[in-house]
This record gives sequence, structure tokens and C-alpha cells, in this order.
Amino acid sequence: MLPVILSFLLALAAPAAFATPCALGLLSTYEALGSAGCDLGPFTVKDFNYTLIASSVTIADTDITVTPIFGASSFGLTFSSSKFDVKVRTSPSICSRTPGIRARSGA
Repeated sequence: MLPVILSFLLALAAPAAFATPCALGLLSTYEALGSAGCDLGPFTVKDFNYTLIASSVTIADTDITVTPIFGASSFGLTFSSSKFDVKVRTSPSICSRTPGIRARSGA
């Protein structure tokens, strides 16, 4: 019985692993967070993945800025770059939506 109690007390003493709050940064930084992710209000966003598609305009993950949005009852992420225009309508499950990305002409 003593080993069970001791194991329980050690588990309580262990530090909890929480994600850090999301901050303004490059998409490459969000990808580097991996499965630890970051906290966006009551949600943890994680496992960002970006695939570079080569076309007439190359947009790398280091060209995309991620800006967290914190509101009284709304949370989200804005993806912006001088190399594209994004037109998105999101629902509460923002992570399941794929934005329509168009490359800007002359970028």
C-alpha cells in the first residue's frame, strides 16, 4: 500500500505540462512547436504543417506571419504575408478549415 501512496504523491508533485500562450510569429515557428503547440484561449493548437508549393510565386513558411486573436468570447489565428491575399470564412472549428490562398500579382 505504501508504494501506491508514494507513487500517487509523486504524481501530484510532478509539474504539469502546459503549452505556452500563442504569440505573434512566423509559421515556421509554429511548425517547430510540434505536438506541444501553444494555447489559444481555452484551446491548444498544435501540429502545424505547411507544404511549399512551387509556382510562379514561391511562398515559404518564413514568409507567413501568424497573429493570434484573443477576444472576450472568440479566438483565432490570422495568417498574413506580402505574398498572398487570404479570403476565409471560419467557423468555431477553425483548425479544420483550409483558407483560399491567392498569390498577389507582382509579389
